[in-house]
Amino acid sequence: MFKKKEKTEKAPKNKKVRTMKVGTHKKSVLLLWAVLLASTSFGVYKNFTAIDTHTTVITSEYNMECLLEWLKRHTPIAEITEC
Repeated sequence: MFKKKEKTEKAPKNKKVRTMKVGTHKKSVLLLWAVLLASTSFGVYKNFTAIDTHTTVITSEYNMECLLEWLKRHTPIAEITEC
């Protein structure tokens, strides 16, 4: 009268990774976009703007004699001061 059903092997279900969706017009997202844009534009400005073409600050004393000799040969030095 009652027939037993044959058990079939089922493939294990993959669990979905939970993700949090944040709208692109949320205040924190807009703030982060503004920070990214400001830092990128400041980096581009800093990269293309010369600090000072007439002043060179040498902070290392490694190989100083060769460096001073090269500077004297290749650049017009008005004044050399050592601290």
